[in-house]
Amino acid sequence: MVERFVYRFETGLAGIEHEDEDPHGRYTRAYVGATLGEAASTGEQYDRLGASITAALSNFPDLLEIVRQQNIRCQAAVEEDGLDPVDATIIRLAVEGLWMAEVFNVMHLDPEMKRKVTARLIERTRASSNRK
Repeated sequence: MVERFVYRFETGLAGIEHEDEDPHGRYTRAYVGATLGEAASTGEQYDRLGASITAALSNFPDLLEIVRQQNIRCQAAVEEDGLDPVDATIIRLAVEGLWMAEVFNVMHLDPEMKRKVTARLIERTRASSNRK
């Protein structure tokens, strides 16, 4: 189940990335989109499944390695995405934090605020806003 979860995310992310014609920051934009609600890329039940799997991983540390390896791949891709690696990592960590807060029902942004935050993160992946 963990492997399918990771595969579903990576497949959805690749689909979003493939549609983006601008190579500069493409992976990071796809990561934002796949993580923050482009349900068509990962499926309607993905976040609920993600919460269940994330919670269960604490009881099955051997399965955590699958997710750890996925995160290593994602971080390497973010760092090699043509953006400043620190800026790209900050974007990725913001995305992860928002996803975790929502999945574990700790915090939900107003939908309009979430849209604006997502748009701002995407904007920071564009060459014109990149401050290398």
